[in-house]
Amino acid sequence: EIQHEAAAALSNLALEEPNRILIAKSGALPALVTLLKEASTSICKVHAVTALANLAESSGEVHTLLINERCIQPLCELVQNQETHTNIKQSVSRCFALFASNTETHRQLLTSSVIASIKILLSSTRDTTCERFGVLTVANLALCESNHSVLLKAALLESLLLLHKSGDVETLRGIA
Repeated sequence: EIQHEAAAALSNLALEEPNRILIAKSGALPALVTLLKEASTSICKVHAVTALANLAESSGEVHTLLINERCIQPLCELVQNQETHTNIKQSVSRCFALFASNTETHRQLLTSSVIASIKILLSSTRDTTCERFGVLTVANLALCESNHSVLLKAALLESLLLLHKSGDVETLRGIA
């Protein structure tokens, strides 16, 4: 219960830009990553991943701190676990899209399990939010020409094309 409340508080505090760097430097990141891996309740994981996604709304130093705390792999593991609730996957997909908006994170994203996780978000969740942020992640990564070959080899184009009948305008715009 205390972990749940602490993660919820961090999630709310991370909504404000000035708080993000303070939280990231405060020592809270290892605790949030631990909650991603070990929390006994889904609601606790939801708050932990939402806190990380809210922190990822910043870029630069906060992204570096998040990556240095090795938060990417636990996020991928949540997506790859079929028992993970959709609302957790939604926040993870948002986090990936935010990381991908920063070209300095691309190398870490492309050399981790993020690509496999994006494919799952695009093809298996059947959730508009996951699909929308998955498409945005691919679009952000595709902005750098040096990423094209990795994205093509991973067959992400095929995953995007499967969404051509999406009823979500934002997803369709991202595919275009």
